[in-house]
Amino acid sequence: MGKFDGVLLVSDFDDTLYDSHCQVPRRNLEALDRFLAQGGRFTGGVFTVSTGRAKRTFAPYAHIVPINAPVVLSNGSAIYDFQKDEFLVQTYLSPSAPQDLDGVMEAFPQLGMEAYHGEDIFIWNPNPWTWYHLNKARCTATECPIQEMPQPWG
Repeated sequence: MGKFDGVLLVSDFDDTLYDSHCQVPRRNLEALDRFLAQGGRFTGGVFTVSTGRAKRTFAPYAHIVPINAPVVLSNGSAIYDFQKDEFLVQTYLSPSAPQDLDGVMEAFPQLGMEAYHGEDIFIWNPNPWTWYHLNKARCTATECPIQEMPQPWG
């Protein structure tokens, strides 16, 4: 029995497992190796991630570390099994979200917004943080008014 027998380790992705240089640092890979060597289990002997990214923006990186458990995506609103290529759980914002966010955006006009509908990303009032996030995730988005964004939103 190792020090970490029966322990499931789940890591955040951006700026935790995956660094600001867009790579998994050697020290993180070595830490995973030490964990496994001491009996750690990442469900089936590998690793999983919990990230704010949607499937579309995380999928290109799913091969970086040996993931062998479902991944928590979209800030917890989805669980996706990359081995089976299927969603196990998907939850959505309330249908009133567009009206609610219209009010928020009116009160705070400097805010930018992203909404995810399936694999598509929609933005309204993009600001430098919006562009930073889209560039970091290496994805594109469609800019349109909140009320024109298709629903449901993940």
